[in-house]
Amino acid sequence: MKSFRPIFRTVIAAITLFLAITIGGPATALDCVDYFDYAHVSSRQSIFGQGDQVVTQGNTAYVGTDQQLKIFDITDPTEPVELVSFGERGSKCISLYGSLAYISYVGDAADHIDIAGFQIVDISDPSAPVVLSTTETYPDRLGVSARIGNHLLISHADGLRVYDVSDSAAPLFIDQFPAIGSFFDIEIDGIHAYLSGGHEVRVIDISNPTAPALVTALATSQSTQGMDLTGDQLLVAQRWLTNGQLLILDVSNPGAPVQLSLQDLPGTLTDVCRIGDHAFISSGGLIVMDIGDPSAPEYMGVVTFSDGARWVAAAGDQVCISTNNSAYMASYSQFVTVDVSNPNFIPMFASEIAAAAAAMVSLGEHAFLAAGDDDLVVLDLQDPAAPVVLSETYLYGRAHDIVIAGDLAYLAAREGGLQIVDISDPATPVHVGGLVTADDAMSIAIDDAAQVAYVVLNSNALFSVDISDPSQPVQLGVITNYHGNRHIALAGDLLIRGGYESVIYIDVSDPSAMTQSGGFDCGGFPGVRIPIVVEDLLIIGSTSSWDDMCGSAIMVYDISDPQDQVRLDTLPLPQCSLDDLAVSGNTIYAATGLGYAIDFSDPHELVLLGQYGDTWASAVAASEDRVILSYDASSGLNPLSLAPPPCPRTTAVPEEPVAQTHPWLACQPNPFNPTTHVYFEMPTAGRADLAIYSIDGRLVRTLIGAALPAGMHRAQWDGRSDAGLAQSSGIYLLQFQGPGVRAQEKLVLIR
Repeated sequence: MKSFRPIFRTVIAAITLFLAITIGGPATALDCVDYFDYAHVSSRQSIFGQGDQVVTQGNTAYVGTDQQLKIFDITDPTEPVELVSFGERGSKCISLYGSLAYISYVGDAADHIDIAGFQIVDISDPSAPVVLSTTETYPDRLGVSARIGNHLLISHADGLRVYDVSDSAAPLFIDQFPAIGSFFDIEIDGIHAYLSGGHEVRVIDISNPTAPALVTALATSQSTQGMDLTGDQLLVAQRWLTNGQLLILDVSNPGAPVQLSLQDLPGTLTDVCRIGDHAFISSGGLIVMDIGDPSAPEYMGVVTFSDGARWVAAAGDQVCISTNNSAYMASYSQFVTVDVSNPNFIPMFASEIAAAAAAMVSLGEHAFLAAGDDDLVVLDLQDPAAPVVLSETYLYGRAHDIVIAGDLAYLAAREGGLQIVDISDPATPVHVGGLVTADDAMSIAIDDAAQVAYVVLNSNALFSVDISDPSQPVQLGVITNYHGNRHIALAGDLLIRGGYESVIYIDVSDPSAMTQSGGFDCGGFPGVRIPIVVEDLLIIGSTSSWDDMCGSAIMVYDISDPQDQVRLDTLPLPQCSLDDLAVSGNTIYAATGLGYAIDFSDPHELVLLGQYGDTWASAVAASEDRVILSYDASSGLNPLSLAPPPCPRTTAVPEEPVAQTHPWLACQPNPFNPTTHVYFEMPTAGRADLAIYSIDGRLVRTLIGAALPAGMHRAQWDGRSDAGLAQSSGIYLLQFQGPGVRAQEKLVLIR
């Protein structure tokens, strides 16, 4: 049994203000800020293959992968354009020298592709690279490289290799130097090269590139990875198991590097680049460090994405990032650009309190937390830098969800069922009544006009409750013959509930006799949850852990006609979970472990406004003048953060509708046996061609070749050819072409 606790608790006195915001006395509101003024993801583009080394030159980014080299035009970093996918299989590493690129490649041993070597490529026109020579070195596998004069220094497992590349059409092997060893990264400064790899940084004299000589080796505490050399400072990313370090060296005397600082950082670090006084380090995301004082670098925050960041490269005020998708049999990763013109993060006020919200509501100057064992906790937020626990109301059960209607708070209190509290005086809430349910009450929705509460139980049963007399709520009806998740929302006489891949409608026009009344398929997104209704719009979150689509997403539907709903847009989010959603004005706030803000002023074009640094969030609430993030730390004190809301976006209205250029295409399950479902969208009516090809380009099966109306469509492949022959296990390509749009996905058939 839960023990009785004091009514009041105090907030921990030591409150940290992450970013200074001037406050003239106690404040009741936070002025809005433009989230795009802070570090944020400019673009994320799916690429075929696992990302590796990335380098930039002007407005072009070159991304190595375990497939081919991808070349992007990043003139507009918000919409990079893939110019070409080029080169041998396993073109992972690249270095540039004027209009020439040196690309190391290695085939996939698991796929029995026995190739390795390097190519010299003319990239004077990045959209049409020309191979000048190919040097095959299999079984010797090569890594990163750098050119000095007429010589190419390239990493090999048995040591540094040197090639004469004065004739790009006929590179000449000079020698191999086992004493210098292989290396992870290389930086060149005049007659010295700095090599990372193993637990050391090596300095090499390359005044005679045909006879490089070791000058010194500096031992390090962790394995050295990517580096950045700017002036006399060498930045080195280090990693060991699940943590890493940023090492900053003074190399003004190359023969005796001096450690300026060594900073512990979260995540397994891979690479680092520098722009001005800031370092950008790849880990699970992109860590931002202030290194204006290299002897005392300051951690600022992290920008995250669904895949782990691998290599980074600076391009003006953007950081270009290749990622690695660690999901089983994943074949796609991402090319990401991050705007760091202002490397700071959205201003946050951070504190710690004893309670953690499972759900919460922001109302006026107060926040109302459904706080599990801590029941109903009310916070006074007049001073965002010092929130005060105003009251804590003891309830039977554990508060899990909360809805406020008028002066009453309705809570789903797990084993306590439905609990009702009068909050007309937030400092002294009064328990009014309750109804214990047959199983744990998990979620709640209120029809205030009809005086009916709807409660979802842990068993998936849905109860309707008469709350006309809140002191004596009475059960009206129950529906148990369907499956869904525990999140619900009301839209008139419809109660909306998420299912595995669908939205379920419940007719509640007669709350005592509720019936299932249709719904719709969400096109392959599993884990549909947290529906929110805003006028004629339905906002839902989804989570997925598909091999190539680990992440979550926000979807917006027009449900002005619920039986003929229209999906307006889908925005993927970088995390693989989605714990909570809130809406205020034209902004959706998502708690996915971290916090995100999404603009839906144009529901046809959702815009990711920004991320709240690395502020942890498992619950979120918002009002017009503040955003509140709560995180359940499981033990000890729990983080509570407040942020200013985003300023309204101003967008020009296009004179004519803009055609969709990136159609939505998904397959589930994938891998599959024996059948998979294909979901795709036609932006306009017209001819649709949907076909399966083998990995070598052979047509296997035509699924659709006909005119279709605009909207979502579904097809099925049973793993057979057009002739009805069962296909063998392997990788297949699904290609879709509609009016003005094309898309491709990889399928894995397992027999």
